[in-house]
Amino acid sequence: MSDALINGLAGAGGGIIAQLITYPLQTVNTRQQTDRDPKKRKNKAGTVEQMLQDRSMILRNVGQYAGS
Repeated sequence: MSDALINGLAGAGGGIIAQLITYPLQTVNTRQQTDRDPKKRKNKAGTVEQMLQDRSMILRNVGQYAGS
């Protein structure tokens, strides 16, 4: 393999890994920035917990609709 190909593959792999690590954090920050309810907690753990609850609720509902 040529050096250019190896460098290209390494760069692509590094970019993919960086995106996999930072994308969830960007999602949490976006949710916190767009949240309009001032009474809610503004910490990352609470936001992640709410995201997981929302996702599990959506997945449960999709399963119910798929069975109909």
